[in-house]
Formats: sequence, C-alpha cells, structure tokens
Amino acid sequence: MQRMVIWPLPMTRRGYTLDDCLTNYLADADMSDRECFRCGNREAVMKRTVVSWPRVFVICLQRFSNGAKDEAPICFSEIWQPREKDVEPDREYILQAVVTHLGQTIECGHYVCQCRGSDGVIRSFNDDRVTSKLWDEYAAEAYLLFFVEQ
Repeated sequence: MQRMVIWPLPMTRRGYTLDDCLTNYLADADMSDRECFRCGNREAVMKRTVVSWPRVFVICLQRFSNGAKDEAPICFSEIWQPREKDVEPDREYILQAVVTHLGQTIECGHYVCQCRGSDGVIRSFNDDRVTSKLWDEYAAEAYLLFFVEQ
C-alpha cells in the first residue's frame, strides 16, 4: 500500500465539489490530438485507474491558470469515501488539514493552514496567530486538502 499520494485535480466547470473534481480527473481522456510514435495511430484514450488507495491522500486543487486564480469555493466534507467501491471497498478518510492561498495571483499572496490536532481540535495557523476553531471560511477556497485513512 502506498503511504501517501498527491493528485493535482483541475477545478471542474460543472460543479465545485471534491467528488466532481475527482470524477473529472479519473475520466477517460481522448488523446486523438496526439500520434503514436511507433505506428502513427491517432485513436487513443488515456485511462486513469485506482489500483489501491493510500494511507494519506493529498489533493492539490489546480486553482491557477496563466497566473490567474480560480477563487470559486469547493464543497467537501470532513469524512470522505471514494466512489470507486470496486477498489478496496469501505475505505474512509478524515480531513486532517487544509492549506489555503489568499491572494489574486500565483505571484503574490499568503498561505493559511488549518490542522486537526491529535486531540481532535482544529487549529488555524496564520503567521504568528494560532486559534482554535472549526473549519472556517478559508477552507472553501482550499488549495491543498490532506485526508488520512481512518
């Protein structure tokens, strides 16, 4: 079993839920714009398949394109179960940390992190300020999500 995996997920345009982004990422991709270097065939499809789920699952939401930031909120829950039930069914993850980029472009901004401690308390780390709170408004604009298998 892999201990950790990081997936760069594009933000989808049809909805901004974590499941939508994952479904879009795992969907078959038409590769007809490329040509096989051996035979010249242009009929190809790229398939992404989950063979096994990792212990720690990190999602990097691709919020930046051409220097601009997609600030649309994303919906996710603290408990997440993969839809791909045929691969290791009954797997469940708990949200452990969220990193959010505050700023308009990739060139400037500020990062804020919220983490669940071993005591179960969620703390927000913003420079020298550490506060205890529930997932706050920053979480909806997440850049990195860290899920740990329960």
